[in-house]
Amino acid sequence: MGLCYCLNKPKGKPLNGSTAWYKFPCYVQNDVPHAEAWINGTNLAGQSFVAEQLQIEYSFPFTFPPGLFARYSVQINSHVVHRSDGKLQIFAYRGKVPVVVSYRPAKGVLQPDTLSIASHASLPNIWTAWQAITPLVEELNVLLQEWPGLHYTVHILCSKCLKRGSPNPHAFPGELLSQPRPEGVAEIICPKNGSERVNVALVYPPTPTVISPCSKKNVGEKHRNQ
Repeated sequence: MGLCYCLNKPKGKPLNGSTAWYKFPCYVQNDVPHAEAWINGTNLAGQSFVAEQLQIEYSFPFTFPPGLFARYSVQINSHVVHRSDGKLQIFAYRGKVPVVVSYRPAKGVLQPDTLSIASHASLPNIWTAWQAITPLVEELNVLLQEWPGLHYTVHILCSKCLKRGSPNPHAFPGELLSQPRPEGVAEIICPKNGSERVNVALVYPPTPTVISPCSKKNVGEKHRNQ
């Protein structure tokens, strides 16, 4: 059922008679230390870091499948190391690259349930952040197929808006994740701030995702927040 994961089994190796310890994410009640500060653009010492943030956000305006966050946290275990689980967040690493998975419950009709996957790196090394989050995005896309007809939207949040600390960052449509980068285009204008340009490497992954991140209901949806 994908409700738990083994804490002490080396990847690809048997336990050889040792006691197995399992973790059930649905029972975790604590918060993840430092994860919120990382998402807000500061390091563990509280200092701002000079890096570009990638954040893919799934929004569920009507229904958030019960147990989805717990199921998903189990699904991604084979992709991450050194993870710390919280009630609403997971802080982990893909190799040496940090990733944060966050669930934000709905707050009325204006703020739907959201599930986001984030990482960061310097612009020249932003491919490492894409490399870190892409398998997690694809795992979520596969898992969501278990709920046919579920309405959700996917967006890539503007890195420039996130760096400014905007409470309402512009969101590029998730369809771009499964499309190749446009040839001859180096930057995209952020509609939230016409004078601000976003490098295409912060919007399009180096290689398009295998599975489109958008349900059939959402294909062709225009940019949110324009």
